[in-house]
Amino acid sequence: MNKFTLQILVFTFLCSILVCSILLIENFILKKNNYFKNPNMLEYAFLGHSHSECTYNDTIIVNSKNFSRSGEAYFYTYQKAKMILSTTPKINVIFIEFSNGDIAKSRDNWIWKNRSLDHRFEKYSSYMDIEDHFLLIRNNTTGYINNFFKTRKHNFSKIVKSQYNITSNLGRFRYLKRDKTDSLIIAKGKIPSE
Repeated sequence: MNKFTLQILVFTFLCSILVCSILLIENFILKKNNYFKNPNMLEYAFLGHSHSECTYNDTIIVNSKNFSRSGEAYFYTYQKAKMILSTTPKINVIFIEFSNGDIAKSRDNWIWKNRSLDHRFEKYSSYMDIEDHFLLIRNNTTGYINNFFKTRKHNFSKIVKSQYNITSNLGRFRYLKRDKTDSLIIAKGKIPSE
């Protein structure tokens, strides 16, 4: 083996060790310090995509938080559940909204298409298993690499600024005013009876 090839291999090996070390340290810090606001008050969590996001009002359901997010693939819901369970000591029940569409082949793109990676990878990458990372790499290598570096920058910023509160970043209840029942009842009361 010539000297140049050996130098390339040594350089690649050292870079790999450096990247792995940064990832391990970053993940350790985030997993150790991430927290939810008032975690002792949280007993029930709601997870899923738009159906549960617009259904479960956590201001009415005592000691609950709706972490649902529109367009979220079940893969990311699973990562979120791991995150919640590891950072919330008193959680009793996690409700996961699930439908047949969540396991349809057409939903696979919700996991690794660029739009999903851009919105979800930086939030959940620290809680992903190595198999999860390889799944994303196999299906969208370019998107993974782009988000990998963007996530390092984002996580470094979080660590430097000590911004570990993840309560509002994972999802929320979304109130939709579509039901016209109340306005129909009020209108019926205003119509003079014959």
